[in-house]
Amino acid sequence: MPVKRKAGSQAGGEAKSAKTDDLKSQLLDLLKEVESLEDEETKTRWADPFLRLVPKKQFPDYYEIIDEPISLSEITKKVKSNAYASKDEFVDDFELMLSNAQQYNEPESWIITGAEKLVEFVKNPPSPKLKLKLNTKRTEEEDITFGSLPKVCIALMEEVRDHSFGEDGILSGPFLDDVDLEIYPDYTQFVSHPTSFRTVISKLEARKFFSPKHSLLDNLARFAKEARSIFTNAQLYNDPESTIYQDAEQLLEYFNGQYDVIKDRLEKQSQARQRARIQREQDQIAASQAPAHTIEEAVKAEEAKPVVDVVTDKSLANNMGKTAANLPADQCVIQGFLFGTAAATAANVANTKPHFGQSNPARHLFPSHRFGVTQSLFDYKFKPTGYAVQSYVINLPPGAKPSVQVQASLHQYLYSLKRRDLDAGNGYQNSTSDEDFQCTLKVNEDEILNTNAEKVHNNLLALNYGFKLAHGLNVIEFEIKTAPPVVKKIKDSSEQEEDESGGRHTRHQFQQMKMSWDVEKITLYVNYNAF
Repeated sequence: MPVKRKAGSQAGGEAKSAKTDDLKSQLLDLLKEVESLEDEETKTRWADPFLRLVPKKQFPDYYEIIDEPISLSEITKKVKSNAYASKDEFVDDFELMLSNAQQYNEPESWIITGAEKLVEFVKNPPSPKLKLKLNTKRTEEEDITFGSLPKVCIALMEEVRDHSFGEDGILSGPFLDDVDLEIYPDYTQFVSHPTSFRTVISKLEARKFFSPKHSLLDNLARFAKEARSIFTNAQLYNDPESTIYQDAEQLLEYFNGQYDVIKDRLEKQSQARQRARIQREQDQIAASQAPAHTIEEAVKAEEAKPVVDVVTDKSLANNMGKTAANLPADQCVIQGFLFGTAAATAANVANTKPHFGQSNPARHLFPSHRFGVTQSLFDYKFKPTGYAVQSYVINLPPGAKPSVQVQASLHQYLYSLKRRDLDAGNGYQNSTSDEDFQCTLKVNEDEILNTNAEKVHNNLLALNYGFKLAHGLNVIEFEIKTAPPVVKKIKDSSEQEEDESGGRHTRHQFQQMKMSWDVEKITLYVNYNAF
């Protein structure tokens, strides 16, 4: 029979230990949120100046003025060693950190503002329900695209920057900004390419590492090479026995682990798309072997769906900010659409075209031979019709080349928005026009990313795409979404005045109009026979 424990001996100790562990877990979670707080306008993190103690070599007078220095690193160590008996003691250290900042800095300093924000946050943290809702949104994974890759890389950098390494805490402090060359003038003798967390993230936001000419995996590798320089630079300049060298080593190892996760995800995504593409090609070959009328019926069925939705409803009240079924030609965003043989192919065919005079001996010697080399060239042009959604069926001539080009000519106002980016040589993919309009071209549901932009006649903005057709039926879809302020600029002033003076819409309808982007779309059903 087991011996009875004295009341409150071991049981009381277990309860106390559980309570301590619970407080420790809560405070560590709170610290992670504190370190990610940032100014909404400048995106500067309030906690950055407080991650580590103030460097004594740079600010020797700090330790003459401040009696009890403290930083987030010291607070983290105290939490992990269970030094806080209550949350109040934890908050007291944040108030000490604020008091130190007020003693050493000017009253209007942003460092004091940051310390005040941190104290306010730890006193009144967000509710657990709100945190759960935010975390749920972050865990939703979608396919990584060329457009979303910069955001994925930024999230990776922030994860490495904010990661806490056990008792060592957050190690990214010395690597947040580029090294000050006035303090370390010999730095460039060892490091040829200085960089930092802030520099890499800034370049990611400007899409500096990415090009549509390269695959997603290649673009990811270019980013990783730049990011690793943050840590390898520190190892080049510092002694292997130094703390900063060892911190860089830990950060690099953690970065590589997180990078491998994204790389594996991209590789699996690429393999899945390849399998889907092969299946699609097999289906297209099977469809091309069916009777011709079967394909025509399928095309008509697909074509009928979007057209009926747009044409049957022309009232402004029911459009709710969407593009009207009929528009004047000069108000259409898509001012022209070209589908034809790729320029390089056309030039090659033109150069090899046989030239004969009035006498054609080859025709007489080989009467059964076909001399229709230019039959492989084709060029289809579509002008604005006033419809928001357009669909066309094209049966390419025998012998047509699979390498094709598409050119979408967009309204002059869109060129004026893009002009600065084009003049600066940023190109379409690296521009800042996403807030004004967004374009996508899909061929058989795959998005085409190799885009370049140029100015064409009448100051139109031309987007050029190149790709190869698959055997059988090809579905080519070009779609542009335009923000309401841009649409208003494009529309005639008389029409704007009529809309604004009517007063027939509710406030809710006007709010929905503001949130709705106008959409124009052109779909080509192209039947290509490769044999």
